Amino acid sequence: MTFQRTGAGAFTEIARVLEVTQDRMGIPHVRFQLQVSRGAVKPTVECRTLALETFYARYKKAL
Repeated sequence: MTFQRTGAGAFTEIARVLEVTQDRMGIPHVRFQLQVSRGAVKPTVECRTLALETFYARYKKAL
């Protein structure tokens, strides 16, 4: 699944979910590839991990 978040101006983040796993405490986490675009600047791409609850609070718009 892919999600989008936009900010002020020309700021856009696109998060593509790679996997959902649980840590040793049983807390679900999302590992995702994040593409950050800022206007005409070349987008940056990196992998990140967030707790599932935090991920869904930040990336609400599914594409």
